[in-house]
Amino acid sequence: MPTPRPYQNDTIGDLADRGRDGWMWAHCPLPCGRSVAVPLEYFVARYGRDKPAEMIFATLRCSRCGGQPTTFTVPSYAGSPADPLRLAPIPWDKVPAPIRAALGHVEPDSGSEK
Repeated sequence: MPTPRPYQNDTIGDLADRGRDGWMWAHCPLPCGRSVAVPLEYFVARYGRDKPAEMIFATLRCSRCGGQPTTFTVPSYAGSPADPLRLAPIPWDKVPAPIRAALGHVEPDSGSEK
């Protein structure tokens, strides 16, 4: 029997509200080993806040190998002595291009902002 995931009873809105700067890492298993940043606002907009969080994890697929990510982690801390619990901002270069486009994120070198 698979190990229950800690978020199995959470909604997408619950994850987005947890103060994790609105994103998490999704890790594809080896041999691919790819990790991508996943902005939760994309899933809130696509599925709604009340859908089970499990829906995110069941629908994600690796764009490199086609596998399903099996590990999800919160961002690293990037705090300072003044704000030690601040999490790292989302690394937009690690967000899959279709999700960036759906959120209207424009690359910084294009002269526009999100």
